[in-house]
Amino acid sequence: MSDIDRVWELMETVHFCMFSTWTGSRLRSRPMSASLSRPDNAIRFLTDVSQHIYLRPSLATASRPSRASGFISHKGTVIGTKNHPSR
Repeated sequence: MSDIDRVWELMETVHFCMFSTWTGSRLRSRPMSASLSRPDNAIRFLTDVSQHIYLRPSLATASRPSRASGFISHKGTVIGTKNHPSR
């Protein structure tokens, strides 16, 4: 099994994660639930429309899979919606 396959397998057991963004002066973290889409290679979150997310679209998540020891950490970029594009 590849490392990528293992991460997707572990992510399927995660119910919540900490979703962190940078406001420009501090980190903002909140617990969130993810929606996984392996065919799209995407992990989606539904969150409030905070202006700082679109000005500084970098994000990080941290979670602990329920069937494994350790944790999973991701970094990525916010991609906007039709109603509020990030670009």
